[in-house]
Amino acid sequence: MTKIKNSSKYQWGIWLGFGVFFTILGLQLSCIKEDNFNQNIEIIVQIPIPDKDNLKSGTAVEGIQRVVLTVSSANEKPIPHELTINGITASGTISILPGKNIKFTAEAIDGNGIVQWQGTKTMDVVGTFTVDIELAPIPPSTINLQGLQVGKSVNLSWNQNTDPDIARYNLYRSQSDTSLGTVIHSITVFSETAFTDNTVSEGRTYYYTLGATDTEGFNTKSNQVRVDIPFIHPSASVLKVDSVGKIVSLSWTQNTDKDFARYELYRSQSANLLGTVVHSDTVATNTVYRDNKVLEGQSYYYRIAVLDNDGFNTRSDSVLVEVPLNPPTASTLYGSEDGGYVYLSWTKNTDSDFARYELYRSDNNSDLGTLIDSTSVVTNLLFEDSQVIEGKTYYYTLKVVDENELSTNSNVAQIEIPVNPPMRSKLEGGNDGIYAYMYWSQNYDSDFAKYDLYRSESEKLLGSKIYSTKVNTEISFEDYPLEEGKTYYYTLIVFDKAGYSTESNVVTIYIPVTPPTASALRGNFNGENCKIYFTWTQNYDSDFAKYELYRSTTNKDWGTLIHPEPKQSVTSFIDDDSAICKYIYGGGVYYYRLIVYNTDGNYTISNVEEFSSF
Repeated sequence: MTKIKNSSKYQWGIWLGFGVFFTILGLQLSCIKEDNFNQNIEIIVQIPIPDKDNLKSGTAVEGIQRVVLTVSSANEKPIPHELTINGITASGTISILPGKNIKFTAEAIDGNGIVQWQGTKTMDVVGTFTVDIELAPIPPSTINLQGLQVGKSVNLSWNQNTDPDIARYNLYRSQSDTSLGTVIHSITVFSETAFTDNTVSEGRTYYYTLGATDTEGFNTKSNQVRVDIPFIHPSASVLKVDSVGKIVSLSWTQNTDKDFARYELYRSQSANLLGTVVHSDTVATNTVYRDNKVLEGQSYYYRIAVLDNDGFNTRSDSVLVEVPLNPPTASTLYGSEDGGYVYLSWTKNTDSDFARYELYRSDNNSDLGTLIDSTSVVTNLLFEDSQVIEGKTYYYTLKVVDENELSTNSNVAQIEIPVNPPMRSKLEGGNDGIYAYMYWSQNYDSDFAKYDLYRSESEKLLGSKIYSTKVNTEISFEDYPLEEGKTYYYTLIVFDKAGYSTESNVVTIYIPVTPPTASALRGNFNGENCKIYFTWTQNYDSDFAKYELYRSTTNKDWGTLIHPEPKQSVTSFIDDDSAICKYIYGGGVYYYRLIVYNTDGNYTISNVEEFSSF
């Protein structure tokens, strides 16, 4: 049924929930038959109207504001009758001629002047009768939907709905022709009559339906449109070569397909083979690549493939690249001298076919000279040259060699080695008895030759050389034996390879007079055999000379030497003089002492052992 249109500038913005039809309302008309059939019959009309609360609420709608009854027949033109609304009833009195097939049409109009309810009943009017009219809501006008597959999208269009109370369009999409599906687009701008669906997938079938909903919430569905999406290969990218050297720089046009998955760049050495993937990228805007895995003098064929989410791919035409033979990039060489050493450094080579660095040293600037260092580690960028001579000038060159044995020389670094005397060592020392201990700070000069250590008994004289070494890590010496009571003066001289020397400070060592370590004497008298058994603690002094055992009859002097012992390890003696018992038992007393001598004649007396009969 077509909804009656109104020229009111407002649309009724009332939504209908989920019901499709309102309650069926009855229209009762009471007729009084006239005696004369040709006379008009007066009819009293009473129509129940929808309650305001049963309508969809809205700020622009105040429920049913008017009810119009239109009567039409073969004998009369349609005559509208405005009924009076009183509460929930519309009533009025009309007069019509009796007849057959008289059509009664009731229309309920809202506050915006829009017919929202309508009912029609056709009857024969011959006498008293009752007419029941079913009032039903008027849905939106029908819409014709059209759809067209364009590439990987669907273009949809429809005719505009011009109903005054239209509220919105809802576009539904489903993958089943028996299901409405889900809303993919909602429209409240009713002049919009087209939409492009870019969210479809290849190899699938979609069903589209457009729903129009009015302010009462009633809706009308369009025809269903079927669209098949075929499998479509991705758009091809155009590959080009930007530059060729030791690195091949490539770029390609960006793929803008919405189902883009990734780029795959292939490299082959045959025009008939795809080769291997050397680069893959899932970012569509990344369209450049630098291939540093190529070999000089070789030919390569490149292709760029574009893959979509369904696994389909499109490849570009192959591009031939011929990589020339190029010498390596030169490094810049830097050098400096410090303390007889030459310190060299250079910039890192970044070529993909780097093989090694070769460092050369020469005495003149006309030839390369001698190879002094070679390394295949590209990050080794330092070298320390300690094999230089003072007063000379050296010329250094760094050669970079690639895997094809092509090479490039750096600049020449000229280094002058000044004449410098050796670094002075600090001499220190001490003594322990007749030993003198000397030690000094290590010399780190690159041209170190030797240490010479001198000893003198005069502070003003260098004296005699007592030690010499060419090993710069040997930095100590022990001088012995020395004479007690004397003072010695030590000086260390450091020599370099050029014969230059530097003297250290003078260290004075005094050797004090030290008596030997005393031994403890022990004696045991055996009266039965008239013997005295002696033992004593061993003396361990390095300058030990001898032991002497003395016997005396008085404690005031040493008495008589009864036993000299030159061996340091012998620490016992037996006094078996036959007169011992007679003297002791006769009331006499013997006193024994052990004297220890060193090589300087110094001595030390032990304790006194006393033997008597008391």
